[in-house]
Amino acid sequence: MHVWFDGKRVRLDAYGSIDSTLMLPGITYNTFPRIDVPVCWAVNTTAGPTLLGSEEVVVLPDISGWAYGGETTGPRGVRARIWTLSDHQMEKTNSYTFLTASDDGRPLSLVRRRMRDMHENA
Repeated sequence: MHVWFDGKRVRLDAYGSIDSTLMLPGITYNTFPRIDVPVCWAVNTTAGPTLLGSEEVVVLPDISGWAYGGETTGPRGVRARIWTLSDHQMEKTNSYTFLTASDDGRPLSLVRRRMRDMHENA
């Protein structure tokens, strides 16, 4: 995954840019393949059920509800705290692991995101 942020806009590319998300104040665009056709969804983030409550674009996850998983050596040898979250949606489980620097809490890496069907073998 690659992330670009300029203070107001965010671009997220995943799977070699097959999936792309562009987050602007008030609207989010997501492009992805659907069978054999590229699709673009636009979501108004200022009204309705997608209301975010501000014009700010948030890049990093809010880890206040995540579980502390100890410490490890992170990117470039930095001591890092491990934060994990498992999110269950219907028959899928999203698993996230996020690393923050042990000394000052700065974000280091979102190291894994995995969707797994509950009926799959691990």
